[in-house]
Amino acid sequence: MNAMVRLEHSLLAVEMEHTVHAMLDLVAPAAPPADRARVEVALVLDRSGSMAGPKLETAKESATYLIRRMGGGDRLALIKEGSDKVHRLWIGAKLVRIHHAAR
Repeated sequence: MNAMVRLEHSLLAVEMEHTVHAMLDLVAPAAPPADRARVEVALVLDRSGSMAGPKLETAKESATYLIRRMGGGDRLALIKEGSDKVHRLWIGAKLVRIHHAAR
């Protein structure tokens, strides 16, 4: 851990009492990568008319946020609501493949 102290004043008269403010900056070392169990997620996206506009855009942004945080051994099944197909995105080797399979 690194620490740096910055004082409000660089010089003080020794004849009188002073209040001195200081700022302490602490820099922690980088955390080691966390070991966690593999995650398998099924994500259902409703693409019906009621989700049009900002709702659908927010759902897409949320799905993108999730995908970007998945690890190398994680898997994601994307299910479009109202469809007879399941779109599986295997995130395994950072290569995203789409497979079509009947429900």
